[in-house]
Amino acid sequence: LIMAPKKVKSGRDSGVNKPQRITMETKKEIIAKDESGARVSDLAKLYDMAKRINWNYINSNGKR
Repeated sequence: LIMAPKKVKSGRDSGVNKPQRITMETKKEIIAKDESGARVSDLAKLYDMAKRINWNYINSNGKR
């Protein structure tokens, strides 16, 4: 039994998701929603990003 070699994707079709750039406006929205009482996990779902990233934005702003 001989198997064909695996196809290797390259370039933009590699299937690897690069992190998206977050604008300052979006960061300010995240911080404002956190200050108004939104949970970090809810913000992560809303902005489709990891909870840790949201937490870093909030902490880097010095609000917690």
